[in-house]
Amino acid sequence: MRLSQEQLRAIAQAVTHHGLPRLQKAYHPIFHVYDGTQWVLWLRQGERQKASYFDNSFPASIRHFANELDGILRLAGYDRLRWQPSQPANSREHEKALWNSIK
Repeated sequence: MRLSQEQLRAIAQAVTHHGLPRLQKAYHPIFHVYDGTQWVLWLRQGERQKASYFDNSFPASIRHFANELDGILRLAGYDRLRWQPSQPANSREHEKALWNSIK
């Protein structure tokens, strides 16, 4: 899927509007731990990057951004994509760069 310049600008504006560059590096649950509820937001632009890790604690800003991003991608034709694995299903290689981003 290719996004138009307008769609890319809308995503960049959503990143700024929801304050994602100001998010903490990690968010930790206050009351309960539910295994498997994890999310890493990894933003990269040129040589600059920002990563935040969410483990059971999802601030409102990231939830609102995710909803806005879903809307942009839906309008871009997300629902018409055909997905296929880039690696074997049992491989965890795809996660290395993502988890290294939050070290």
